[in-house]
Amino acid sequence: MKNLSMVLVPIDAPGVEITRIDGMGLKGAPMTDVRLQNVRVRADQIMGGERGRNAGWGMVTGAGLDVEKLEIAAVSLGIALAACEDAWNYAGEPISSVRRFRVSR
Repeated sequence: MKNLSMVLVPIDAPGVEITRIDGMGLKGAPMTDVRLQNVRVRADQIMGGERGRNAGWGMVTGAGLDVEKLEIAAVSLGIALAACEDAWNYAGEPISSVRRFRVSR
């Protein structure tokens, strides 16, 4: 794919706005909304220099995507382990200590 280049944009560049997004779960991996409004970049900010021009698609789908797959697997495993641990701890509690509740209609 042509005409896709990856560029490095300093977070303090004029027109860059980063806002934290409050999300459920994954507190260790905060989410942000990044807005770029009329941000100007120089040719020397292209990742990979001149060889990186029009080579951005390979950067997105290459080794970087492999790392992303590993990160998702690690996060999912951590969530599953925590859920199993919580279930195991809950199952080990005596029935008398479990708070009972009733659903009214």
